[in-house]
Amino acid sequence: MDAIDTAVFSISLSIHKDNTTTFSSIVFFELGVWDL
Repeated sequence: MDAIDTAVFSISLSIHKDNTTTFSSIVFFELGVWDL
């Protein structure tokens, strides 16, 4: 991952660390975006 992606992932993790469903959705979204 590049610096921007790492930062976004870290922010997403810190925001959603208590909501695993939302976090998982973000992870899948991120993976989907980077697969395009």
